[in-house]
Amino acid sequence: MFEKLLEKVSSALDRRQIRGNPLEREEIIGQIKRAVYEVEPEAEIILYGSRSRRQALPESDWDLLILVEGPIDDKRTDRIRHRLYEIEWESGEVISSIVRDRQDWNSDLYRAMPFHQRVEQEGTRL
Repeated sequence: MFEKLLEKVSSALDRRQIRGNPLEREEIIGQIKRAVYEVEPEAEIILYGSRSRRQALPESDWDLLILVEGPIDDKRTDRIRHRLYEIEWESGEVISSIVRDRQDWNSDLYRAMPFHQRVEQEGTRL
């Protein structure tokens, strides 16, 4: 059992060392979209941060804002994050996600926040 775990970790680290080419970027994006849409088919996924600006280093994480319809609770957020964690484990990439209600995100309160403004400026809808 330990050998299999070690093999998975080693494989993930090997893949992480070669990350960054466009094909792999698109592959990760496709996996993220499939994973999120599997649990939240109507979600809107926005990539922001260095990956969106195309300034990522090999060790940069993937910053995601995931907007869904209706109230957010821990169970709903955990379902999404659990699917993203599977991608992290297999790819060796770090995926950071924020899950918000779309209506809240579009409210005047959120629009006034610097984080909202930054995501609007640099974010890429997947």
